[in-house]
Amino acid sequence: MDYIYYTCHSRHNGLPTLAVDLACRTSNPDIELIYESGVCGAHPEAMAEGIADSVVVSGAESVVSMASLFGYVLQGGNVDVGFLGAGQIDRYGSLNTSFIGDWTNPPCDFRGRVGPWRSCRTRARSSL
Repeated sequence: MDYIYYTCHSRHNGLPTLAVDLACRTSNPDIELIYESGVCGAHPEAMAEGIADSVVVSGAESVVSMASLFGYVLQGGNVDVGFLGAGQIDRYGSLNTSFIGDWTNPPCDFRGRVGPWRSCRTRARSSL
């Protein structure tokens, strides 16, 4: 069974959502979706607008605390592929875990969200 760690840090899901949704509907319907909000085994019938969207929880196999998700599922080596938003990866492959735009009033703020890159480094085969 494949586990996909799909995360989004703002209201801008964009391409990661489309990529996972397309893979589920076309080439790999057995993908297990895991959202940072603690939703495991999600089977959304519609496109989610965020990690806390009710469509993500509807039909999920389980909903756990974030501590359990990061401790047992993600850092336990159960994730094969991780998707991060394109706004968090620059053209050199460096991860941005801070913000985009002006420091005083950034239009997109990622500060305080370090779980994804820490969880990705626990596996030899992780994709960003």
